[in-house]
This record gives sequence, structure tokens and C-alpha cells, in this order.
Amino acid sequence: VRSRYNRLISALADTEYPAAAGIDESTALVITPGYVTVAGESQVVILTRPERTVDRNGKIGLKEMKINIYLQGDTFKIKP
Repeated sequence: VRSRYNRLISALADTEYPAAAGIDESTALVITPGYVTVAGESQVVILTRPERTVDRNGKIGLKEMKINIYLQGDTFKIKP
């Protein structure tokens, strides 16, 4: 309803960052050296910038974008 994923995709497309994170309400990321753990009641969405982007008539297309959805207790590695 609130277009959260659309805004997250737009943020990734409009920047040069390699990834974007969407953290739901009542949820947090606990960051430790080299790893991140999800804490809380909901989920975290991580979008990774694809290698292929298309800009056509002022519209940006992202091809083969990677999406991961993590739940409470999930741990994943991050690059420094």
C-alpha cells in the first residue's frame, strides 16, 4: 500500500551504492565486524545493484537485480 519496495528500488537506481536495505518497523540490523543479524518482529529486504542497467527516455531499468529477504535471527555477511 505504501509502495515501500518501489521507493527502495528507486533509491538503488538513483544512487551508485552497491546495495539498498529496507528495514520494516519493529525490526533492526545488528552490525558486528563482517556480519549483520536481523532482530525484531518483521523482515529486512536487501536489494543488490545489478550489473545491467538501461536508461531509455529518462526511465531506468534494472536487469537481473538480486533481492534477499531476511527474517528474525538470520545472519548474513557484509563486505567492508
